[in-house]
Amino acid sequence: MKKSILLLALFASAIFAKAQTTTDLSLKMKSPTDGQIVKLTNTFNLSYTLKNNGPDKWANGVDIIKIDITFNGNAIPSLVNQFKFNKDFIAGDSITFNLNNLKISGQAAGTLAICAVGVVNMPTVTDPDMTNNSSCSNVEFVDNAGISDNSGTFDVDFVKPAIYPNPSNGITALSYGLSASTNINVSIYDMNGKLVKEVVNEKQIPGNYISYIDATELNSGVYFVTLRTDEFSRSSKLVITK
Repeated sequence: MKKSILLLALFASAIFAKAQTTTDLSLKMKSPTDGQIVKLTNTFNLSYTLKNNGPDKWANGVDIIKIDITFNGNAIPSLVNQFKFNKDFIAGDSITFNLNNLKISGQAAGTLAICAVGVVNMPTVTDPDMTNNSSCSNVEFVDNAGISDNSGTFDVDFVKPAIYPNPSNGITALSYGLSASTNINVSIYDMNGKLVKEVVNEKQIPGNYISYIDATELNSGVYFVTLRTDEFSRSSKLVITK
């Protein structure tokens, strides 16, 4: 009996060892750049690259990564991004995420450390080097209006849909964020204004969202991805190449 229990334990350990993967996640902030100057009343773009340094792959639809965007160490709830890959993310591959038209209110003029921080959210994945899981830029915000509000609160209003990769001939990620609950519709239109595909049509709470577009379903050409809420609409150009 004891021998059977021991064999069962060894078998379970072997299964777990086989399921365990080792993947070195690294992040690199591309925008804003270190030392960049931004007016408090202006918007800015945030872009970072996520890379798999290997040796193992991130499994399709299984492994989860959580990305936090922090301002001076304060996490921004609407920019928390937790996602699974829609295809195997093999060693050496990288992907860039773009968040456009960000704006901060309630921040006094001065230097702000903006960081992207990646966390592995799977017990079966080991990250051997955690020192490269974050990347920061020190941005100088200037008070062009002559009035500062030092309330210490942050309000990120990111509404324009960001598309990657673009141009595309495969699966394209569409990301956007909401600072308030609203009815939202995201649709794709051709150059003649004809509706081609509806991507999202529902009420959503504040947060950061990613949807996927299968570009293989579209003909080559230029399209417009339009995001509409109860109060406004924004559009981004999508180029399909075959």
